[in-house]
Amino acid sequence: MEKKKKKKKTIKQKNRGNSH
Repeated sequence: MEKKKKKKKTIKQKNRGNSH
């Protein structure tokens, strides 16, 4: 579960950086 959460957070952070 921790690994899945970390992967999701990384994708969200990358998406946010691309959106900006």
